Amino acid sequence: MSIALRNIHKSFGAYPALSDVSLDVHAGELVALLGPSGSGKTTLLRIIAGLESPDPGVAGRPEPEVRFDGRSIIGTSVSGRGVGFVFQHYALFRHMSVCENIAFGLRVRPRKARPAEADIRARVRELLGLVQLEGLAQRMPHELSGGQRQRVALARALAVEPRVLLLDEPFGALDARVRADLRAWLRSLHAKMKVTTILVTHDQEEALEVADRVVVLNKGRIEQIGPPADVYHAPATPFVCTFLGRVNIFSHRATLGEPAADGAGPPAGLRYVRPHEMDIMTDGLDADNDRMHGTITHVNAAGPVVRVELRTDDLERVMVDLTHERFRMLGVARGDRVLVAPRDARVFQDGAGI
Repeated sequence: MSIALRNIHKSFGAYPALSDVSLDVHAGELVALLGPSGSGKTTLLRIIAGLESPDPGVAGRPEPEVRFDGRSIIGTSVSGRGVGFVFQHYALFRHMSVCENIAFGLRVRPRKARPAEADIRARVRELLGLVQLEGLAQRMPHELSGGQRQRVALARALAVEPRVLLLDEPFGALDARVRADLRAWLRSLHAKMKVTTILVTHDQEEALEVADRVVVLNKGRIEQIGPPADVYHAPATPFVCTFLGRVNIFSHRATLGEPAADGAGPPAGLRYVRPHEMDIMTDGLDADNDRMHGTITHVNAAGPVVRVELRTDDLERVMVDLTHERFRMLGVARGDRVLVAPRDARVFQDGAGI
């Protein structure tokens, strides 16, 4: 099921939740809507689901379009869109067992559309295997862990064979270890099911790990759309660069050890450098050069990289990520004077990447 959105605006009173959003989601794709609180991602998901309606066109602005497989669904009821939902807080029926929760959507169908009881039980068994909860069919929700409850919620959404699966912060209420496990599981499950899926999250690690493409929203507008590696390594705007991961921001070329040619002043535009694109040196501290001089203020060696923080002579805070091998070779520690230099930098002017 493909999804096409065009000219989507949505205001709540004087607050513009979405402004001129257009987006294509390909059939069988898993797309993450990523952004901070208030960026419009949940509003966009609710419009796709039919829980909200986009604002109508006005003078000078075309009418909005929401299409499933090329067919307009504006005005179609939620039940008529064939979507499945999974929310952050599970929304399981506490008085029903795991089996009954999963079967609920099938059992409440009109009699003519309702499967036979044997077919419902077979579907529930199939889904219990799919979400790796075999043997827990008769458990009650309060007898499950948070991760297990979320798997039940997902199985219930899949039971009705939705054409589109909508996930609104599904792992937000879980601890970090369970979230990491469920992200890997969701990616594997999607590879098997191939249901067109839209995931709303403010967790950048989650979006980058599970999505085929990431849609980064900010203040109701799309800043960038692309595969996870593209939005992280080739951010289109300063917002995307700073939202996706840690970054150092420098204002002058000379600060980065790049003296201007022929005496010209430094060009306009900030330099954005991620910590893993920085390096530390101990040679040449007494030489006259344009590299940044600084003092190490903190070292965190717990993890796959060593995170080093420095304070430059200009009182700027700089973050550097080093491999453990590089850190051992340097032999530096907190309080040491060092030189800092970037291996790469991004320049943004007028809000666009160059």
